[in-house]
Amino acid sequence: MSDYGPPQPPTGGGPFPPGPGQMPHSAAPSHAGPPPGVPYVIVQTGQGRSAGFWIALVLAFFLLGSVGVNFIMLLVLVATHSEMPEGADALVEKEVEPAKNSTTNKIAVLPIEGLITDTKSLDFLTGETTSTVEDVRLFLRRAATDDNVKGVILRVNSPGGGVTASDLIHREIVRFKEETKKPVVALLMDLAASGGYYVAAPCDRIVAHETTITGSIGVILSFYNLSGLGEKIGVKEVVIKSGRNKDIGSMFREMTVEEQAILQGAIDKIYERFVTVVDDGREKLDRDQVLALADGRIYTGDEAQKNGLVDRIGYFAEAVEEVKGLAGIDDARIVTFRSQPSLADILSGNVASRPEPPRVDVDVVSLDTDRSPRFLYLWRVP
Repeated sequence: MSDYGPPQPPTGGGPFPPGPGQMPHSAAPSHAGPPPGVPYVIVQTGQGRSAGFWIALVLAFFLLGSVGVNFIMLLVLVATHSEMPEGADALVEKEVEPAKNSTTNKIAVLPIEGLITDTKSLDFLTGETTSTVEDVRLFLRRAATDDNVKGVILRVNSPGGGVTASDLIHREIVRFKEETKKPVVALLMDLAASGGYYVAAPCDRIVAHETTITGSIGVILSFYNLSGLGEKIGVKEVVIKSGRNKDIGSMFREMTVEEQAILQGAIDKIYERFVTVVDDGREKLDRDQVLALADGRIYTGDEAQKNGLVDRIGYFAEAVEEVKGLAGIDDARIVTFRSQPSLADILSGNVASRPEPPRVDVDVVSLDTDRSPRFLYLWRVP
């Protein structure tokens, strides 16, 4: 038979029997899978990317875009912050209470809260520093240049603090009164003791709540004496000094009689300054009366009124009445002046948390952790 016969049907199917050299239909290889023992491998060719790939690509695009936008916003904020007004012009007005009628008169509320100190705080982004004394000075300057501000309420809620810081704030209030002739009324809140009363003393009138704690007229300077503990645990301080009193107040030895006399002399002079401030501010009291009250004790609001340290028992409304009466006005808007939000506040979304002007949030414990001796107009429980 010739090798060139009629066409044969495809291998593996059809009605014709298998030709020469062909496998029977039943033995034809199957396309349903690989032979036994051979792994099944699927090779994709020419197919598109999976949905997960495109989702990841879109998310990466938005992430990079967000980083870029935030970086641009940061540059804009830095540039804008550097162009902000400085000094008293940087303070913005915030209304506390509207007037009953249409009027341009204002009464400005200046809070003094927390520990009174001249310690500066650092803005970690701009490097700018502020202090309570500087904030008070700027606030009063802003109130002085606003002709519509007819008077100031000094709202005090403080146990006192540093001697010099208290005296600087006192001086700013006296200067404001002398230069503007605008009345200043102090409103004593929960606590207005020692330095808290010191800054209120020059005010034209002092209003206190019945529950106010005030007084504590005096000075304090405290040290730790760890000499006994040092002996027990075998710790000694080695001091090389230029004079015998150079390490006065050392916590690792007993204080000498001479050192006590030196420190007591300084305390007495600073105390005399406190007495003078109260004597000058309280016209109804003479110096001997002030000295009788200035033994460091505290007074409640009504006790302070009976002793002439306070003019009136009342609330915020009574303080407003006092300012109106002294300024000769019938109505006024109650406002305050606050600092512009810092760059750190803007970036942290903390803008709304700065509605109040000068305040001090230094922990009293920090005075004890610092080994530097400090003379304080401060009331505290040891």
